[in-house]
Amino acid sequence: MSEAASRSVLGSSAVMAAGTVVSRITGFARGSLLAAALGVQLHADVFTIANTVPNMLYILLAGGVFNAVLVPQLVRAMRQDPDGGEAYTSRVITLAALFLAGVTAVLVIGAPWLMRLFLDSAYNAHELAAQRESVVAFARYCLPQVFFYGMFVLVGQVLNARHRFGPMMWAPIANNLVSIVVLV
Repeated sequence: MSEAASRSVLGSSAVMAAGTVVSRITGFARGSLLAAALGVQLHADVFTIANTVPNMLYILLAGGVFNAVLVPQLVRAMRQDPDGGEAYTSRVITLAALFLAGVTAVLVIGAPWLMRLFLDSAYNAHELAAQRESVVAFARYCLPQVFFYGMFVLVGQVLNARHRFGPMMWAPIANNLVSIVVLV
């Protein structure tokens, strides 16, 4: 490896390490503010349930497709298509955005039924109606994450296929900073 390439790898590694440290620090601050806003008892548990569901659904619905199927196709299109894969990439992003928007809308509308799958049957009791409604309300706020997770991964894979790794490194930090501002 040449000296210039070695410096490039070292510099890129330093940026990645710095990004990881900053991400952990801002994530800790976000978590602390969230605990201060919601407390650490039932209300926090209700939020955790509602916030975990979009992660699980994204992984089930789209995670594998975006990573296992689309990336090789994007790379192939970039190498073989005369336009460097631009038209193919645009079609994929458009179709993915439409699919994710549709799925997200269905999930948000169906939040009461969806949350019944994740909640203990005790939440169907009249005495816990307020907690059940709180879970549904939190779910409706959190379920749009399915759309954003999908687009984030798709756009990130397009950037990775084009050897642009920085935005994927710094995006979680930006997310943490936005969360911190909202929570403050």
